[in-house]
Amino acid sequence: MIYEHIDPIVEQAQYFLALIKQVITMQERHHQQVEIGKLAKVLVDSKFKGFDRELRDCRLKLLMRVDKNDFVLFDDLNYWLNEMMALFTGLGPLKLEALDLITDLVQYGVSLCIQIKQSIKNKSKVRITHAHLCEIRATGSVLIQGIGAYHSDISAGQDTMVS
Repeated sequence: MIYEHIDPIVEQAQYFLALIKQVITMQERHHQQVEIGKLAKVLVDSKFKGFDRELRDCRLKLLMRVDKNDFVLFDDLNYWLNEMMALFTGLGPLKLEALDLITDLVQYGVSLCIQIKQSIKNKSKVRITHAHLCEIRATGSVLIQGIGAYHSDISAGQDTMVS
């Protein structure tokens, strides 16, 4: 499931934001000028080295393993991962001028995780006596009690049972 890959990324992004806020607060206490872009670049190149690779891998898994038509949040998640990759790769961190962009992206990621969790909880179950030339998709289980399934495409989030 894609949620298993998204949740750690959101947690890393929250940690990144918390570190930047902490450093900014310390620098402001000492009346020092804060350049968020340079600070973000230093963090990306040191403490968050490899995070861009995690983002790319997650997006690749989303594109390869998730059917766009079956996953309602596909476009939103793809957009968020693209924005995160732009922020964490190359000169992306240096382009930051304010915390608003990072804060908005992190909050959007948290919101997506909540929506994905809710969609996982809402499982649909399908029970039928037989299937012939059908396409059946369920987030829960598919139970076929009776004649069976012939020339059918069945996709279940949990179990598929024919009895």
